[in-house]
Amino acid sequence: MNVQPDIYKAAANPISKVVSAGGCTLLRGAFPDTGLHRNPSICLLVGREKPVAVETKGHSSKGDGFIVESAIEHSVRFDGGQCFVIYVEAPHLSSLNAGRHCGKPLPREIVKVVQDHGDNWTEAASVELLSRLQHASAIARRSDEKIDRIVSAIGAAPCLRMSQKEACAISHLERTTMLRRFKRKTGMTFRGYKSWVATKHAIRLVEAGQSIQDAAFDSGFYDAPHFSRTFKNLFGLSPSQAST
Repeated sequence: MNVQPDIYKAAANPISKVVSAGGCTLLRGAFPDTGLHRNPSICLLVGREKPVAVETKGHSSKGDGFIVESAIEHSVRFDGGQCFVIYVEAPHLSSLNAGRHCGKPLPREIVKVVQDHGDNWTEAASVELLSRLQHASAIARRSDEKIDRIVSAIGAAPCLRMSQKEACAISHLERTTMLRRFKRKTGMTFRGYKSWVATKHAIRLVEAGQSIQDAAFDSGFYDAPHFSRTFKNLFGLSPSQAST
């Protein structure tokens, strides 16, 4: 992927939970303070025990929870506390403030949803979270029917790793136009989105009891090491560590 949350890492198993459900992927753990990095999708940061701080090169904010735009360079201070990190991947949703700033404070009722359900995250919790985000005008629906076709096809068969040529055929768009509109709609590059969806699919297979090797092949990775490298770049630990 071109943009990765690749510095949520610690010396000893920082992530104690990884759950992908209902358009959201949740990580829970005690993370170290990060350096500057970019997220692959809209991200929510909610402190479990202590406030968190989000910083860009020219701005700093501290509070109980923030929404962070995708692909905006920022760093995070956790001050040693447990935190919930949620990637909002629902493809029909986008931030109302995309490209403007980083670290918009979350309303208290949204922070409470994450804190109340973060230890036992489910699809119902994701539905409630997304609904409250839309109601609070933190995110909004962004419609692009032609790109929606591509997104649906990728999600239906992540192991096939759709080509740009196939995406153009599905959407009836010229290649450059398709790639530009795809990035605008999802906040991610075409290649990066495919990798992200495949990783989430593999996580679900491992959670369902498949071996890491089988889950990697069934999700379109070249082999288990390829999946492990991608997973570790995204989450800061190996799939075997996460599964245990």
